[in-house]
Amino acid sequence: MEALTYGDMTTSPDSLPLDVDARLMEIHSRYGLEHLVSRSIANAAPCITSAVRAVQITLSFAS
Repeated sequence: MEALTYGDMTTSPDSLPLDVDARLMEIHSRYGLEHLVSRSIANAAPCITSAVRAVQITLSFAS
């Protein structure tokens, strides 16, 4: 699940690499802050960020 979250949250809709914070901002700007998607993402942001960081740590040890 962390790897899937990492892939989704570090890639733009145009398949370009993004930092997780930039991806979260992109989602909010696309949907607007009051949209259900934005509210759900805002609530899940700590878990999303944690998952991305965990994969980044794992990848850094694999290098």
